[in-house]
Amino acid sequence: MTSRSAIIAILLAAASSASADECAAGNEALQRKEYPAAVIRLNSCLSGELTPAGRVSLLQVRAQAYQGERQFDRAVADQLEAISLDKSRNAWTYIMLGIFRRDQKRYEEALAALKQAETRDEDGPGSGPGMAVYYHTGRTLHEAGRDAEAVKAYAKGLKRQAKYYAAYHHRGLAYETLGKRDKAKADFVRAAKFSPKDGVEPDIAAKLREYGLTVKTRIN
Repeated sequence: MTSRSAIIAILLAAASSASADECAAGNEALQRKEYPAAVIRLNSCLSGELTPAGRVSLLQVRAQAYQGERQFDRAVADQLEAISLDKSRNAWTYIMLGIFRRDQKRYEEALAALKQAETRDEDGPGSGPGMAVYYHTGRTLHEAGRDAEAVKAYAKGLKRQAKYYAAYHHRGLAYETLGKRDKAKADFVRAAKFSPKDGVEPDIAAKLREYGLTVKTRIN
């Protein structure tokens, strides 16, 4: 993951001096989950002079702010504009579009975006698809009621990142829905084993407790 300071540095480099402060302030507001303030700042930032790559990045930052406000249509619109301008082979433009389409409950369009992400590089040039593509494919398939396919998607992701606790948790949910409680429990045990030291999300902690597993709950 890119550090917070690195993200701010990218935003500042992308913008003219007149709008650089607005770019940084918008990103800071997003990090604090102050989504309306982030949108206002990023609107101002995007009205200034930007490099083409900078505009792509900032549209995606504003899309995340719109997601936080649950304005999913606007998030999708920003992401589609970013994709139209993007000249890179970065998978994340399509991964995020898939996430926003899932937020809209437009699952087939979400899966189509994630299929595009599979043809791109997730972790740098030549890396190909990684955990995120398959993790979000699995989550989308699960929400669409296609749990057997979701299990297969998570398995592909776990071949690339074998200790990702959230993938085990969500694959466990898919197994649970399929009535395979032994396999679900095995995955929940793995989720607990690989959970980060600062804890896991409250919903994950609650599910693990159902199976007699104790992990620290992360306080956001």
